[in-house]
Amino acid sequence: MVADIPEISLTSSDGDELIERLRRACKEHGFFIVRDHGLAPEEIESVMQESRRFFDLPMTTKVACAANSFNRGYTRFGDQMLDPEKQTTGDTKEGFYMGREPEPHEVGKFALLGPNRWPDADAAPSFRPAIESYLEKMSEVGKKVVRLLALALELPGDYFDASFSAPMTTVRLLHYSNQLSKPERGIFAAGEHSDFGMITLLLTDGEPGLQVKIQGQWVGVSAPRECFICNLGDMLERWSNLTFHSTKHRVVNTTGRTRYSIPLFFEPNFDTIVTPVPTCGEPKFKPIKSGDYLLQRILDVSRDPEIPAGMTRVYIPPESRACTTKSRREAHRSTHVQMSQRQRSTKQLPPSLTTTRLPLEHQAKLNNNNNKKQKKKEENP
Repeated sequence: MVADIPEISLTSSDGDELIERLRRACKEHGFFIVRDHGLAPEEIESVMQESRRFFDLPMTTKVACAANSFNRGYTRFGDQMLDPEKQTTGDTKEGFYMGREPEPHEVGKFALLGPNRWPDADAAPSFRPAIESYLEKMSEVGKKVVRLLALALELPGDYFDASFSAPMTTVRLLHYSNQLSKPERGIFAAGEHSDFGMITLLLTDGEPGLQVKIQGQWVGVSAPRECFICNLGDMLERWSNLTFHSTKHRVVNTTGRTRYSIPLFFEPNFDTIVTPVPTCGEPKFKPIKSGDYLLQRILDVSRDPEIPAGMTRVYIPPESRACTTKSRREAHRSTHVQMSQRQRSTKQLPPSLTTTRLPLEHQAKLNNNNNKKQKKKEENP
């Protein structure tokens, strides 16, 4: 079964009808199709072709630009596990992250905002120009969509503009292997998840695989050629005070063929304070800094998260999250757990990537509890 996802034209002349259709899509599905976006067909084909060429490179060439502490660069098959509750293996995909280069005054100021890593220019001479051009043009598409979302929330069109003056925009090239998914055995091309941030604009190669959970049922989602699939993230669900929905989705390989897709994650400035908008009733969530929230969520889905010495992963309670059902709250609780003492003591990160520091009294209590457990194990081997 294929979902009937509404289409949104960015050049529509009927503004009222467009906004109403968008509002319904955001409330009912959390997904919609974006067309008439301004990118030429040859630009779309070019970036998809560059993605295929990159993943065809020798593994030694790809790992030479492995992801750095700013989450920029190549990631191997299985590096992510998006649904640790159901998955027995990592996602059967490899990827390549890149984002906008930081301005001079931003260098070293924000985690996740750092230099990109690129494959050797001799091995992929046209790769970097094509990907950078795509990110720049798609950022403009993202701004247009965010303005429409503001209107759909009965806000001025420029309501979010200041929050996207220096957006954390990231492109991720994805290559899914031809391995068949086996949900009953916990094997997925990409596990069940909701996206973390504001919006995702997804380009696909036309191969099936993306599924959306609507009314408890998994249904396929596809887009007309040269259109984008847009889905809302948890941050926008929170910003809209649960008026708009961030929908669970996954990728399941049922064909035995490879698949390529390119999501663009369009996120607000790192230091934006996300507070429910005034048109959506009494706030259900406390303010939170967007960058800290995104950083924690990224660490949660890494199969081998590296936590700086003296720091620990911290559970983010439901009231600080956009959770609409008991199952979502439980899923969030299961992934936002404290790292074990063994993991914290053996994992190191460069100083540029940090997460939440526990108050000293909490650190002392946690260390004391861990010491007691260790002593008990030594006494009763």
